[in-house]
Amino acid sequence: MHHRFVYEDLVSLVRVLEIPDPYITSHRDHIPAVEALAILCNRFATPSRLSDLAARWGRDIGTISRVVNDLATFILNRWRVLLTDFLHFSTSELEDFCAAYAEAGCPIDCVIGSIDATHQHLSRPKYWQEALYTGHTKDWGLKYDSTTTPDGMLANVSGPIEARRADATLFRTSELPEQLDKYAFGRDGRRLYLYRDPAYTGYEAYIMPGLKKVGKLTLIEKAFNSRMAKLRQSVEWGFGKLFNLWTFLDHSRGQRIHMSPVGTYFLVCCLLTNAHTCLYGSQISQYFQRAPPSLSITSRNMIRIYACTVVYRYDKMQDMIVHDCKKICEYEV
Repeated sequence: MHHRFVYEDLVSLVRVLEIPDPYITSHRDHIPAVEALAILCNRFATPSRLSDLAARWGRDIGTISRVVNDLATFILNRWRVLLTDFLHFSTSELEDFCAAYAEAGCPIDCVIGSIDATHQHLSRPKYWQEALYTGHTKDWGLKYDSTTTPDGMLANVSGPIEARRADATLFRTSELPEQLDKYAFGRDGRRLYLYRDPAYTGYEAYIMPGLKKVGKLTLIEKAFNSRMAKLRQSVEWGFGKLFNLWTFLDHSRGQRIHMSPVGTYFLVCCLLTNAHTCLYGSQISQYFQRAPPSLSITSRNMIRIYACTVVYRYDKMQDMIVHDCKKICEYEV
């Protein structure tokens, strides 16, 4: 499948995402809604050139480009206020996440998910190369972090910021610490935690770090690290599914920050990945033996992917790019 969903599920996604039919682009192109969503998914699913997509769909290159960019922006803006945060997790759901980790071998009963950062590789930008360059991978890129829960969902995706920034900086500039401080509690009022690797310094009140291999660790500490390392792999499986489904994100030559809204692409792919998990399951949900949530249609025909929060930071300006810890400008075609 060039668009990762069967036709019947594409029809359902069009309905619950409330994509107008026909979908009208900024240049007044009229495209059937199902076809527009299929073109968007096809663009992200393969690193194909626009000319290849134009030949496949019988549209000109300009129309394909406008459909992809306009529909991606529409989806992200439309669901920006509806994407859930930790307020939407019920106490019973959080307790079930703790039980899933405990059943999988977690030595403590207060972990609800794992958090880690990932790197989106970019083509060399024309401007502000120093801001986007990272010596770690010796290329240009943006950084995001994601929280995965035992039901297989990308529960929180924060970013983008410059890839040279530390993981802890990305966590600090997101809204996740405030959400955990307010809503991450069990039935008896006990604090619940995310598990992280030692790269996230500070914030021990919300996230539980792995033990650094500095000095001599006791046998108990080594056993704790070993067990938690296996469970923390789930967040890597989440990133793996994201990049395997939408291989365009891993094609650095197609990620041109001054020409395309690359941050929007990444976040929309996170939403589509969660939708795919709801419909077809994932390796994470199988490992923890927890069913993913279903796509729920409310009275307004709105989709709610229960365990998905995307913290969307997007700032568009006319002639310049502003780089700081919180925002990075993106140019649309």
